[in-house]
Parts: sequence; C-alpha cells; structure tokens
Amino acid sequence: MDHYDPRIYDGAFADICHTHRNVIPVRDYAGHRNAVNRAVAEVLGPIQGPLLQSLMGWSGDASGVPTSQAMLLWIKETQPRLFEDVLAKAKQYDSANAAGARA
Repeated sequence: MDHYDPRIYDGAFADICHTHRNVIPVRDYAGHRNAVNRAVAEVLGPIQGPLLQSLMGWSGDASGVPTSQAMLLWIKETQPRLFEDVLAKAKQYDSANAAGARA
C-alpha cells in the first residue's frame, strides 16, 4: 500500500487498523516521522491552542501505530480539508529524503 494515498485511509488501511492491534505502516519510521512533521508544520502551522487541545484529547483508532501515522489519522478526522495536502507534502518530503539517502 502507498501510505500517502488518501484512498487507503477509508479502505484497506482503516480495515487493518480495526483488525490488528499493532500495525507497521512504513519501513523507515524516522524518515516517515520527519516527512510528516515537516508537512504538518507547513500545511497546518504550529499545533497550539485549540488545535493542540484537540490533538491531546483525541482518542481515535490509532493504537499500535507509530506516532507519525497516528498524527495523519488525527488530521484526517479533525482537519479533513487539509488531510490530502498534508499527505502530498509528506510524500514529497519522504521522496526527497529517500533520494538523498541513495545519492
């Protein structure tokens, strides 16, 4: 699965999260976390105030997934209009990181 494809979050990946307690969505957690963090910062800006309260109080279906994946699930649920923008930016940053690692 392409973990940056927004369609999987309503289909296959959502089903996997509902079925299994631990999910390993990516091979490179650090790279994924960095890409997601950069994308969130660019698209959402600082997570503070009401947005931070929303994140802290969120109890979505993200147990057993890495924090960066949980962040994406939170954005999908609470900021759906920005979700695809965050995924696209994260994919862009992840691709750039992978290309840099191969060079």
